[in-house]
This record gives sequence, structure tokens and C-alpha cells, in this order.
Amino acid sequence: MLCGHGLNFYVLANFQSSKTMTIKMIAYHFNKKFYVFSLIFISFFSFCKPLNLRKDCDPTSLDFLKISLLVQYLQIRSAGCYPPFFAANIDPSVASESAPNSSSEIRVPLWGFFSINAGAGLVRDIKINGTKAYVGGVFDYIGPNTGSLAMLNGSDQVLLPQTSCPYFEIDGNVNRILSDGNGNAFVAGTFNHIFGIPRRAIAKIKADCSIDTTFNVNMADSGADVRTLLLHNGKLYLGGVFSGTFATTGSDTRTHLAAVNPSSGALDTSWNPVITGGEVNDIQTDNTDLYVGGQFSQIGGSTLSNLARINLTTGTVVNALGDPDGTVQSIFLEGTNLYVGGSFTTISSNTANYLAKIGNSGSFIWGNTQLDSTVRSVYISNNKLYVAGNFSTPRQSLITFDPTTGSDLTKDFKILSGLVTMVREVDNKIFLIGSFTSILDTSIPYVASIDPTNDTLVSWNANIGGPNQQDYGDILKFSNGNYLVGGSFPTLQGKARSYLAEMDLTTGQPTDWNPSFTHPGGIEVIQAMHIYQDQLYIGGAFTAIGGQTRTRFASFDIKSTPSLSNLSISISGYTNNVYRISNFDNNILITGGYATVNGTSINHIVTLNPENNQLTFGLNPNTNFSIKDFIKLSNGKLVLGGDFTQINGSTAINRFAVVNESNGNLLQSPSGTAIGSAYSLVESNGRLIIGFDNNSAPGGSTGCCLGIYDIDNFNPITHSLNILPASGQRVNYVYANSSELFFMGTFNSVRSQTKSNFAAVLSDTLQLTDFSPTFNSEVYRMGESTTDYFFLGRFSAVSGRKRSYLARIRKSDKSLVN
Repeated sequence: MLCGHGLNFYVLANFQSSKTMTIKMIAYHFNKKFYVFSLIFISFFSFCKPLNLRKDCDPTSLDFLKISLLVQYLQIRSAGCYPPFFAANIDPSVASESAPNSSSEIRVPLWGFFSINAGAGLVRDIKINGTKAYVGGVFDYIGPNTGSLAMLNGSDQVLLPQTSCPYFEIDGNVNRILSDGNGNAFVAGTFNHIFGIPRRAIAKIKADCSIDTTFNVNMADSGADVRTLLLHNGKLYLGGVFSGTFATTGSDTRTHLAAVNPSSGALDTSWNPVITGGEVNDIQTDNTDLYVGGQFSQIGGSTLSNLARINLTTGTVVNALGDPDGTVQSIFLEGTNLYVGGSFTTISSNTANYLAKIGNSGSFIWGNTQLDSTVRSVYISNNKLYVAGNFSTPRQSLITFDPTTGSDLTKDFKILSGLVTMVREVDNKIFLIGSFTSILDTSIPYVASIDPTNDTLVSWNANIGGPNQQDYGDILKFSNGNYLVGGSFPTLQGKARSYLAEMDLTTGQPTDWNPSFTHPGGIEVIQAMHIYQDQLYIGGAFTAIGGQTRTRFASFDIKSTPSLSNLSISISGYTNNVYRISNFDNNILITGGYATVNGTSINHIVTLNPENNQLTFGLNPNTNFSIKDFIKLSNGKLVLGGDFTQINGSTAINRFAVVNESNGNLLQSPSGTAIGSAYSLVESNGRLIIGFDNNSAPGGSTGCCLGIYDIDNFNPITHSLNILPASGQRVNYVYANSSELFFMGTFNSVRSQTKSNFAAVLSDTLQLTDFSPTFNSEVYRMGESTTDYFFLGRFSAVSGRKRSYLARIRKSDKSLVN
């Protein structure tokens, strides 16, 4: 009984033999949270030390009761074992040691994470603290998940907000953009989805940023690459690298060149210039014939090389055009003359180093003798021939020539750090697209505009967030003044952040905090993170932060703007890895692959007291290889998992075992055949679930990568999940909630059904659920809030929509949060 203000409050705590606890609360007269607060404040805070939130806990302890009540009052859904008595709205429980305490969950689009120069990118871990999320991995840029197609405001080139123009989220590259003459745009390239809607290699986009669903070419070739488009006389001509049938007919095949209806996308079955060879890169027309450039040896049965003139109506060859001895990349048609660029060195047996001018009958006019490498794009404006490509002589990547004589006009555009691969004219301005970062002594990444009357820069900067490394890319201006820009860039108008970032969950964008790391390169700088009492602990491959020595372990004070703390722990030896940082009882365990901590020899696990920052070495299983995960089971057993096969000299061949939590001695080793390296341990329905790599499932189970064990005797339990492929794959992470079990990693089939790196099953029967997002690459971890799931990994698209390394999916309808 708590006295005062007529309060009546009753709490019954029943500790059962199974070491679970039920708490029944009856509150009268006032709001129930007031009573919980009163109980915690009067009974605990006045007489006890501050509570320590921890992920691993003992349900028989008084701390468990205290923190459980605090969890309810603050409306936190615990990432560990504390029960959420009443409904609460929180952010991800993937290691969410401190969740927002607002009454409604924040739901905004989260920017994606990208690796432009950092190497093979990924997000490895995420931690939530209030309205901030801390994200660690391999990345050097954070930006909106636009994909390689974006709509920009015509006046200031700012990306249009999603409220007025949803991001296209294209899952591939854009080679060409062409107006349909009615206010819409054809977009072609190497992709399979826009907005998550299946559209292979070509789609039609409206000025309001929606997709024209009535237009669908529906090509059968899964690797189709449409490189060039031409709209003429009610037909849309496509060129590129593709072969096979079109679904509109189901039987007619086309190779590298086709014509379709521009309204419906239906194949024109009457036009089929059969091409033998590898690619079509450009097509132009003089309103009677079609000029085709690429890499081929025959058209319509006629033998010719790489450049041809064919009839628009019949598709038959009109004449050859000099048989260039290498691939043709670009054509510009002016009157009866063609300007041709590519990787050839002769045309009609005349010297023509990568650039030539010929007549439409094939007559040779002039050939270049100066360029030293491939020409990617040619365009004429203001009586100047703009030539872009891979060359560095006579100048880097962009040169203007006299169209009549072919002489160099000597303009130096001062292209730096990359190439120009496409030249286009839009709204009386020349646009240059490529991988360059500077032009005319001005830093402008990847897309720039110049005035063709004087070749000076126009004020135009899209702030692209990744190089356009392909040979193609394009731009179109709509009648409303907005620009549609395409290429191979992953994002734009984001912020440079490397390896660790603080995200504001109210905006979905990174804050101004931008720590810098010194590291040896080629490995993961941030591998594990943990939050405890306003301290963010990180482990990884770094050796200094902001110029201050921190060897593979550090902490930040995150009460306000994060600042590096004085904690200095040096971890070294073996593989120099930190795999997990997490609370265990009143301490923090740091596990990984190392041999020395602050000069003391200890293999792969050390204990940190967060109250005084003192290290202790008593828990020392002395494993022979790395420790990657640990869990304290509901029956009180401490289980370690990893690469090891020995604990203090005793055999633990299955790579996981029960140890004494005081000294690390081996207590119990599981039976059955050996499994691969143990990546993830979780308890579900009284069973220990283990995700591992590259070995068959134990206990007679089919497939690979997942083991299920009885938590008392650790005998393997046979299951029929049949995760495939059976070798060379792994389950990185296993996650359990009250009714489901999720596992993720690198695999493509579960229970004979296609599953792309993720699967969800019912925790009691292990039957597949209907929750089946497809990830185009490896998934590392996940977590959940009351309304959403969060996924981290190497992927760049989820269910056909652009999501770079981090994705948020609604529980209610299993759709991606936008």
C-alpha cells in the first residue's frame, strides 16, 4: 500500500519454478502510469543506486522487477527480456537500449547509405537513443534513396520533395531519356523495376513523376540493356544488348534492335532487321533511313561491320558505311553527313583514330589522327563538334573540333578526376555527363552545363552523390521546367559521412556530427556498437578517431552532440576484430577475434565495468578462435558461439558451448555433428537457434546454416527448413519475437520456395509465413518496433525498390516505409 492522495496500488510478483515472472497490477482513481512512476520513485529511486538497463538479465532478480516497471512507465519495448506490460510505440529493437519516449512513433523516410570510394559497402549495426540513430558500417555518403533517376527543380536543381514527386527508386542504371512528344519521357537502361513496379530496361514516366502503366514492352531477356532510343512516325525504336521474345507476342524474337508501339509498348512484328553481333549503341534517322552503330557483323543477312544504313519501313540494308574496324559508340547526323565516334582506328581503310566524318553513302571525308582512346559521345552545337570519351590526348576527355575540317579548336575544358561520357543539348545549353568531379577549374560532380556560344559554365549543379561510371546517362527538361536526370549514380544531394553517422529520426537525415577515423583500409572500420547510459561504445578496425589514438575500441558521450570520451582500451592481435559489445549482468562483454587488451593476454573476450571503466579478465574461456556472439538463456546458462573448437583446452567442436560465467570454464558442449562458424544465437520457444555458415544443418536436418537445439541437453532437433544452397552460404542473424522466427544472410531457397536472403517462419511450427521481402544482396541484421521491421546489410534494393544498406518495412501490410 502506498499512502497519500487516496492511492490504492497492488502489486503481486510471482516467481515461478521456470524462473519467469508474472506481474499483476490493479490501479484505481488515477492514471496507471502515475502509479508505476510512484512505485518506482518511492520504493526504488529514493533508496537504491540508479538502475542499469541491460539486454541480458536474470528474471529472478530484484533488478528485473525494477527495470520491468521502468520499461512500462517509459513505454519502452525492451530489446532484451523485460516485459512490455502495456502497448507502447518505439523505434527499432535491434539493440535499442534507449528508445524514444514520445507517445507516437516517428515515421519518416530514412536516407540510404552508400559507398562511393570506401570499398564494398554495408551497414553492420544500428543503435537507437531517443530520437537519434547511430549507424555503423562501410560507407562514405548518406543520401536519399532515389536510385539513378531523379527529378530536379528547374530553377535551383534541388531534388523535388517526395510529397510532390516520389523517388523513382530505379534498381539499375539509366542510359537514355527521350521525350514522347506529349509531355512524358521514355527511360531506358539496365533495370527491372521503377517504384517497385516491374519494368525491364524501358519505361514511360509522366511529368507528375508517376509511371505510365499502360506502356509495357515486357522484354523476356532478364539482362536486357537498352542503350539508345528513337521516336519516329509513330514507332519507338530500341537499340542495345538484348535478345529473346517480347511478351506482347510470346513468340517473336528480336536481337539488339526492335520497334514498339510508343503508347502500349507492343512489339512491331512487321519490322525485324536481324542483327548478328554484340550490341547496338546508337541510332539516328534522316526520316527515310535508320543509321545504326554498334558492334555487329551482319544486318538482315548482309555482311557489314559496326555501322550501317537500313530502311525505316522494311529494315533491309540500304548501304554499308565504311566498315569501321572497331565498335561504334555514337553517331551525330547532320544533313547527309555522319560524325562517328567509337573504338575504331580505320574507316574505309582510312586512318580514323576513334573519330571520323563520312557521307551517308559511306564516302570518307576526314578521320582524326590526334585522339589516343575511345570516343563515347559526339554532338554538334553552334558549329562546334563536341567530342567526349576516354582519351587524354590532346586533352582530357572533352574536345571541340571544327565539323568541316576536323581541326582541333584548342579549347581546354580542364576535366579532372574522371571522364565525360555523354554530351547532350537541352534548352540551348550543352550538358556533360560522366565521372568527372571538376570542369573549367570549378568543382562540379558528374553533371555540368556549359553555354555553347562561348563554352563557359552555366550555373547548374545537381550535386550528384556518385560517379556516372557507365558510358551513358541522359537529361531531359519537361515543359514545367523540371529536369529529369538519369545515369548510374546511386543518390544525390546527400552528405559525406564515413563509417559512423548519427541520424535524426525526425528528419531521416544525418546530423552535423561527422567523426573521422584512421584505419588500415580494406576492412570494416565499425564492426559492433552498444549504448549504455548515454555512452555509445564502438568496436572495429580503427586506430585513431579525430586524431586521438583509439585502437579498435572507443566510446562517445551522446547526451547532446556526441564527443569522444577519455576511455582508452587498446585491442589487438589475431584478426583484430570486435564482433559484439553488449551488457551482461552489470558489466559489458566485448567479444571478437583478438589476443591482447591493454597489454594483457586474453583470447577473444573481456569484461568492462561501465561504472568505473575498469577491465576484468576473470571470465576467460581462452577459446582458440574468435567469439562472435553470446546469450544467457532463460535457464541461466551462458552460451558462447563463434569460430572456436576449444575452450580452455577442452574440445568444443560444434563452435558453441556453455561456460561458467565466473571463469569461462567449459560446462557443457552440445552433441551432434560439427556446424560452421556460429554467427548468431537466440532463444525461441525453449530452443536455442543458431545461425552459422557453410555446413549442413545438424541432427539429420536438410539444407544448411541453421541449427536448433534443446536448451537443457543441447541435443540437435531435426527440422526441414532446407535452406539452400547447401554450401557456401550462411545465416548471419536470427531474430525471434513472440510468434515468429526470422533468419537472414545469403541464401535463395527455404522449404523449396524462393527466398532472397531472408525468411520468416512461425516459431512453433517453423512453417513459412507470407512475409517475404526480396533483398538483392546479403542481409546482416534486423530489429522491430511496434509497427515496423528494420533490416541492415549489403543490399541496394528491396522487393525491386531502392534501399541502400538499410530498409524499414511496415508490419501491418509488409510494405516498405516511404
